[in-house]
Amino acid sequence: MPHVVALYRYPVKGFTPEACDSLTVLDEGRIAGDRVLGVRFADTEAADDAWSRKSGMVALINTPGLTCLNVRFDQESVRLQVSLGTSVLFDEALNSQGRLRLAAVLAAYVIKLDVNPLTDHPERLPLRVIGDGHSPRYHD
Repeated sequence: MPHVVALYRYPVKGFTPEACDSLTVLDEGRIAGDRVLGVRFADTEAADDAWSRKSGMVALINTPGLTCLNVRFDQESVRLQVSLGTSVLFDEALNSQGRLRLAAVLAAYVIKLDVNPLTDHPERLPLRVIGDGHSPRYHD
């Protein structure tokens, strides 16, 4: 008989998964808290807070060093924690100031990686945290 051995969701599109004890399947079939946030480059063609393809965002596809980060998302308070090993890099509510700080923390982390999408592309800065923290997205 099949059985579930692990549950995951991806609160930040293109980042590593978050292990969960339980998941909520919404009426439309999406998972609550899954892909509710993204980190977009400044030079994408998308307007304001619109989503873009992964190629227009900081994601594992262009930033393999993201695998070292762990994310925990509290969808009730729209609070995100980003850790590197035992060091917490970010742990705040994602209000407008928290989003700006998260973007700055992630930019500082990414730019130090050997393989990253920012070093030779200053037009991609500043990064922008998009998504409302409530609506699951699976754009592409």
